[in-house]
Amino acid sequence: MTEANSNSQEDQKTNPQIPEWLKNLQENSWELELLISGGAVFTLVQLPDFFWEWLTNIRIQTSLPGFHIYLVCGILGIKILTNGFILHLLMRAYWLAMVCINFVYPGGINSDSSKHKFPFKNIHMKGDLRELIMKVDKICGLVIFSSISSSILLFILLVVFGIFIPFLNLLESNEFGIANGLVELLSILILSNWVLYILDLLGLGFLRKIKFVSILVFPFFRLYDILTLRNLYARPLFYFGSNVKKGNFYLSAGLFAIVTILTVYAGVFRNLGWKNLFDLREYKFAMSRESVGFGYRNYADESEWQERNIVYIPSKIIRDNVLPVNVTYINGMDQLVEASNPVDSLRFLQDIVEVSIDDSVYQNTRWFERWEKEISNIGLVALLPLDQIPNGFHILKVKSPDLPNPKFRKMIEERGKEFTIPFWKDVH
Repeated sequence: MTEANSNSQEDQKTNPQIPEWLKNLQENSWELELLISGGAVFTLVQLPDFFWEWLTNIRIQTSLPGFHIYLVCGILGIKILTNGFILHLLMRAYWLAMVCINFVYPGGINSDSSKHKFPFKNIHMKGDLRELIMKVDKICGLVIFSSISSSILLFILLVVFGIFIPFLNLLESNEFGIANGLVELLSILILSNWVLYILDLLGLGFLRKIKFVSILVFPFFRLYDILTLRNLYARPLFYFGSNVKKGNFYLSAGLFAIVTILTVYAGVFRNLGWKNLFDLREYKFAMSRESVGFGYRNYADESEWQERNIVYIPSKIIRDNVLPVNVTYINGMDQLVEASNPVDSLRFLQDIVEVSIDDSVYQNTRWFERWEKEISNIGLVALLPLDQIPNGFHILKVKSPDLPNPKFRKMIEERGKEFTIPFWKDVH
């Protein structure tokens, strides 16, 4: 008797009684799920544009090493949530439709009303929809869990990656006095184990289950566990990984990942200047014999401020005898300004900019500070007179001048850039 009581107590510890409120929540969670999914989809659809603008602000002011990684991963997290909630809404709509038809016809399928002839089988001609309703209900729960947990994990991994980049930059700059060979080895170890850590997460901890491999990766994985706050999500991750059918999970996750990656690509390729893989036209970059083209980023009336090039003008067609030339001040210009003059008080942003129209350099150009409502869009503006230029097609060029300072010349050779903007003067 005592042994039986002991076993009963042990069972209660390992399998505690589920509280009534939790049972009710599990059974009626679909109402809360629909409310969350509907509101989330409405909000998330608008979030990529806000994220792009916010990240662009940071990039202009700080240069932001790894900008493309942050942008792609950030949009990826948003799209995972968006697509996950959309999929959940579709699955819940399907679930609700089956609940309704099952309620209308509670007697189940009338197998006598429709009999398939050979070779068709009647595997779906018996019973009711309760089993399928429960199955879809569970799938909805898995979709919600997978979408939210994946986005949270991606955000945490992105934050940790943001810690790695400055640290690795410090290592490469040799601030700690470490030998170059050791710095390279340490960088390789950190990044390679970081990749393995992410693969282990995607594989639901498969590297931690391999003998000897678990010992090799343990020091780094333990550090990454701390940095990624793994204690907060380890239990639900184990709970999910120990119960889910691996084959079904990887197949479903793979299909979802393909769709999500395609939607991310469709949203960022234009902003990052990537080729459009969906555009199969072969002569996109051989449409004209002219050496210049009209890119929308060069003109203020065709693009938002965060899309514009560093140098831009008001429009393709200039109808006044004055051409405003705008140069946006970005963090990467600071080193050029510092190298432009050995005297601190004589360093100005305008000293690293030279403008010309049709290869005629404008001497003694007067540059003025340009302050905008968006603080990231501040910079310089010059009002170039066009009185002596005839109507018609012209090319504006903006680049760094040929200063005598050897350090400045070297920097221009390494990172110098020339901006070429065509325009048409039409003044009557």
